[in-house]
Amino acid sequence: MATAHERPSIPQLLLVDDDLVVRDSLCHALESEGFAVCGTCNGVEALHRFAAGCFDAVLLDLSLSPGQGRDTLAGIRAINPGVRVVVLTVRPEDCRRPTAVNVSAVVEKPLSIPALVETLQNLLQQPNGSRRGNDGSRNPIFVPAES
Repeated sequence: MATAHERPSIPQLLLVDDDLVVRDSLCHALESEGFAVCGTCNGVEALHRFAAGCFDAVLLDLSLSPGQGRDTLAGIRAINPGVRVVVLTVRPEDCRRPTAVNVSAVVEKPLSIPALVETLQNLLQQPNGSRRGNDGSRNPIFVPAES
């Protein structure tokens, strides 16, 4: 029997994206790669599920309805400052602002599933809360759009 301190062997992800097609596609793709994914369509639902669950990482579309992406990020950080947050965005320049220091990775859309999976695997090998980029700094990992 597992103790309360043991983590599930399957990485638990919270995916927040208001685009149903993107959300469903990503859930399916990540589940086929061995992740357990809880998909949500807005920040309010995401914060409710995050507070009630035990997630290893959050994938967040920063472009949720105006301001909601950043508000959701702030709410997630208030609940668990060390959780790994991967921002999904079509505007990576928005992540060069000070908010970017609060995320583990920035993945530009249209995204590459193999690159996203590799990024998640790398992040999940780091201690929760370390949020170290590829270069060992606190800069987020940047994954460019699929070409």
